[in-house]
Amino acid sequence: MIEAEQKLLGSLMCGDAATKLTKLQDLQESHFEHPTHAKVYEAIKKAVSEGIEPSCVYLKQSMPESLFEGENGSRYLADLAGLGGMVLLIRDLANAIIESNIRRETKYILEKYHSSDITNSTETISKLMEELSSLKEGKKGWQLKTFQQMDAAVFSEMEKDAKVYSTGIKALDTAMEGGLQATRSYYVAGESGVGKTVLLGTVSYNLHQARVPHLFIAAEMGAMQIHQRQLARRMNQHTHHFVSSRTNNNFMGKVKQVMDGDEAIGGVYHDENSISFEKLKQVVSQAVTKYGIKGIILDYIQLVTGKPRGENMADFIGEVAQWLASFCGKNDVWLLSVAQLNRDGDILGSGGIKRACDQLYHMKKTVGGGYWLFCDKSRYTFQTDVGSEAYPAFRLNTNGAYFEEVA
Repeated sequence: MIEAEQKLLGSLMCGDAATKLTKLQDLQESHFEHPTHAKVYEAIKKAVSEGIEPSCVYLKQSMPESLFEGENGSRYLADLAGLGGMVLLIRDLANAIIESNIRRETKYILEKYHSSDITNSTETISKLMEELSSLKEGKKGWQLKTFQQMDAAVFSEMEKDAKVYSTGIKALDTAMEGGLQATRSYYVAGESGVGKTVLLGTVSYNLHQARVPHLFIAAEMGAMQIHQRQLARRMNQHTHHFVSSRTNNNFMGKVKQVMDGDEAIGGVYHDENSISFEKLKQVVSQAVTKYGIKGIILDYIQLVTGKPRGENMADFIGEVAQWLASFCGKNDVWLLSVAQLNRDGDILGSGGIKRACDQLYHMKKTVGGGYWLFCDKSRYTFQTDVGSEAYPAFRLNTNGAYFEEVA
């Protein structure tokens, strides 16, 4: 990685450093493995901020010879500039340097915990997972950015492939402007039994078929029952066959046949009734680091336990929602969760959920048995309902069960 650092610094010394630095928004001095390179990078940024092109001659004059650890400073800087002429994609070099730094820091964290005395395993695991999950975000540091730098950052983001994942439901994708978008949080509220878990299972099934890795936290209905629905949908069977026909050779053969198609990982479950807040943090962090998930499905947020004594339940739910939103932003994943309505038709913790979420829907069932989503809030997109009372968007297919779109 030392060579990558040398090439990047050399490229910055070969002209147009100001433009090149706009592509290196996340790269900080602390990312460099070689301390001299960190000082050279700092000097280059300082020169650019003063409107000076950081040439070899300028850097030699502005940096003490002692920084080069006995090497000839002029010669070393000239060698760097010579390597810079071969660089085509400076941002790729920066990403490689950052990634190498994260690996070093990860190794340090793991060694630190390995050599320490563990008195409380739950607390230790929680701290370890939090450190690992926040490592990448923490390494970005903070810095003031001019409007011109943000222009470049926005345009750079536009050049990347969009991290949007289809729900497999066209009407819902339209309301979300493409589907589930990385870093954003989505909630669907509804009365008990209205079909919220069915909706989550439907989206999870579609994501799995598209091979989008995601975590399904089954905090209410068990993962066994949810996955039986997934298999039943693929076989076009009702889930009661898993009870009534469990010893039937023909049915068992059909189950085995659909299971044989599950070679690539699309979804992973965590099965825990009423999961604690601390355990939730551990589970989602592990799912990101171990399985590379793109999103989290949580059924449902009010089943997260661990409210501190004396804290209002609504405030606690808001705290959980805000932590999840922050986690999604730091780890470039999305959240899809459902929320239960109380007897008065209100969402417990609605204030905190509304502040944390990017979209909030209310699930409705029509007299004729159709289903639709009323959009209560949308932060970045137009506030668009998914269907209506007169024209519902979904209907329930009991072979699964799952929601299918109304044509």
